[in-house]
Amino acid sequence: IRMAQMAVQPSASVPGLRAPNVLRGGGIAPDGGLLAPRAILLSGGEVAEIRRGDASLFDGGGATYVALLQRADTETVLAGTRVDFDSTGYSAAADSAGEARLAHVLPGRYRTSMTTAMMREAVLPPLTREVEVTEHARIDTMTVPSVAALVARACFGGRTPRAGDPPRAMLYGTVVDAGGRVLAGVTVTVTHAGRVTAAAGGALMAQTTVLDIPTDAEGRWRYCGAPRDAPVDVRAHSGDHMSPHVTVRVPAGAVAQRVALVLSSAPPTEPFF
Repeated sequence: IRMAQMAVQPSASVPGLRAPNVLRGGGIAPDGGLLAPRAILLSGGEVAEIRRGDASLFDGGGATYVALLQRADTETVLAGTRVDFDSTGYSAAADSAGEARLAHVLPGRYRTSMTTAMMREAVLPPLTREVEVTEHARIDTMTVPSVAALVARACFGGRTPRAGDPPRAMLYGTVVDAGGRVLAGVTVTVTHAGRVTAAAGGALMAQTTVLDIPTDAEGRWRYCGAPRDAPVDVRAHSGDHMSPHVTVRVPAGAVAQRVALVLSSAPPTEPFF
């Protein structure tokens, strides 16, 4: 963000900035010339603070909102979880302890959205809630549901598997090229053994499931029907470019697994079950 240079007096008003428009720490350059701010901090689309070096020249006010995140299982990673106030510029990422801090929040009622890194890559819907921010600091404790609950909500309509249902898991990931750039519109093909049925004469017939999944604009994809504790073949392809076959075996007690796919021009190897 660029701002024109401006000459200011201590405690002067700065046009276009929200009240309180108070400049501190002098305001005139040591040589008596124009003062040029070196750092302008924005929060929620408002100018929250202007600094020159270590000196704060402008403080836009507003409260501090802190979200303290807790996890419901050991699989959830809190670091990088984003807390966003919808339709505003207020946003923060949680640290390894699960604390997300938003500064200079103007009073009002907001709809918050919370997403872990896994939720964003697997394109799972955010967790939302309403919060009321006043002029005073606020601390909210939020519990991130277990990975199993998130997968059940996104993949299986929130229901838990019924007795006799085959255990299923979610595969997800991002397709990139050799340079690490995400690839949109690439096809991810998932192949695995399906249901075994008895044919006439007592012979057993095994079905094979093959599903093509396109990546979204950020190269992300998700598959909800992977069997657990069984080999699943995954590869990405687009025209003459393809990734190597990746054989995944989701552990019996897991519900989600990330699969890394890198697209290249090398010919694929045939999957083996």
